[in-house]
Amino acid sequence: MKKRLYSLFMCMSFFIFTPVYAVPVKTVVIRVVGTNSSWGQEAMPGWVRASPIKSTRGYSVYDLEIARTDASSPGLWQPPTYAALYKFPDWSDANPFMSNDEALHYKTSSTLKKITFKQYTGSSADYYRSSTAVSAALKALVNQVLIREKGLTRLVLFYSGHGSPHVFFEGVISNPDSEDFVKTLRKKLGKKTFILDFSTNCDVGFFDFAVRYYRFADYLIASDKPVGGYSPNVTNGEGYFTMDHDGNLAEFWKNTHNLEQAFDVIMATRKNRWDAVSDSLRDSANPQSLSVYKLAEFETLLTTLKANGLNPAVDLPTASNDLATYAYASGNADLIAAMNKFRIRYASDRNYVTWSDDSQGFSVDNITSLESYLNQ
Repeated sequence: MKKRLYSLFMCMSFFIFTPVYAVPVKTVVIRVVGTNSSWGQEAMPGWVRASPIKSTRGYSVYDLEIARTDASSPGLWQPPTYAALYKFPDWSDANPFMSNDEALHYKTSSTLKKITFKQYTGSSADYYRSSTAVSAALKALVNQVLIREKGLTRLVLFYSGHGSPHVFFEGVISNPDSEDFVKTLRKKLGKKTFILDFSTNCDVGFFDFAVRYYRFADYLIASDKPVGGYSPNVTNGEGYFTMDHDGNLAEFWKNTHNLEQAFDVIMATRKNRWDAVSDSLRDSANPQSLSVYKLAEFETLLTTLKANGLNPAVDLPTASNDLATYAYASGNADLIAAMNKFRIRYASDRNYVTWSDDSQGFSVDNITSLESYLNQ
């Protein structure tokens, strides 16, 4: 009897005292940048070292360049000439200057794959031909990352460039191709966390953008305002440089941060940067915002908006054309809860700037598009 009790005690002790180890977190960031012959294609371009820490425990960043020609006139489409994937070594400011030959070796030796495109013109037909080719290339380059990083648990697709509610990667691929591109990544990732980081781009935190990708990505980090346009405070502007988003990717996504912690650090870093440029923000009346959206809650939010009787054409113009503004002003507890579950983080620079509107982080540009979604 004593022997049986002893055996039972030892068995229970194993289950009680054996430590439970967390599943290792490994975040891979694909940092996409658009270049042209006037910016980003010089011998030692700045974007290469903008995110200086390329690899650390549980974290790895790949740089993906979409290279374009200069358009003949400002604002015209710039046909891509090539797309290339790089795995650069960590950047050290101890050797900030390189000769042209050294810079070329640094870049070429770090190139994992380069895909060159035929020279398209600026015609409408060629735009879609180019879009198809570039989309296929992007899938191939991202697949190279996924082959190399089989143990990843989170993929962050980060775009360092200009933004709009209606384009993806500055329109270098069409909206149907961009949706297919994101859908393809979702299929390859399975249930692994997939984050779209468009947080340094202007005007992406919109219904118009989220509606195209909410079925495929898990989270979107974006602003519904123009981003940037400020300068460091005269007396204390160090944060302008130390709180740069690109430069802190390794800090955001280090392996000790779960998702909630990563989002908190991202928001805190952006608010600290606003603090470091508060004089400029105040003087230029420059509204800034940042949100994190949980895209799995998108459909529930839109269903709840419809149930609350939202009439976009009538209601949104009095709510700063913003669904969050409308939701919080509605007084409807279900709608407010749905918005909070969707827009899980929000910050603005209202501490420094008097805004001309009351937008709250989820704007609408094309009201007709929203009406079509609600009535489908």
